[in-house]
Formats: sequence, structure tokens, C-alpha cells
Amino acid sequence: MTLKDKRIEWRMRYDAWKKSGQSIAEWCRGQELKRIRCIIGCNNFVSTTILPEVHQ
Repeated sequence: MTLKDKRIEWRMRYDAWKKSGQSIAEWCRGQELKRIRCIIGCNNFVSTTILPEVHQ
């Protein structure tokens, strides 16, 4: 999976989580994903795409 594919995947997960209104832990349980993976994935997505100035 390319970096672009990963960003697309995490963008979809991030959007679904935010729309759910659930905590990240609740949403991850419902998706059968490990909570720590969700936290890392969402944080990486947010920090590299929504807040790109942090990585410059």
C-alpha cells in the first residue's frame, strides 16, 4: 500500500470517526481496530494533512 493509499484510508476512517460522535476508543471497538492503531493513524493523518505546518 502506497503512502497515498494509506492517507486515503485514514482520511475515510478519520471522517467516519468524527461523524460518529463516539470517542476514539468506542469507534475503534466498533470497527474491530486496536485503539492505539486508531490513535496513531488519526494523529498521523491530522498532523500531516490538516496541520502540515507542523512538519515543515
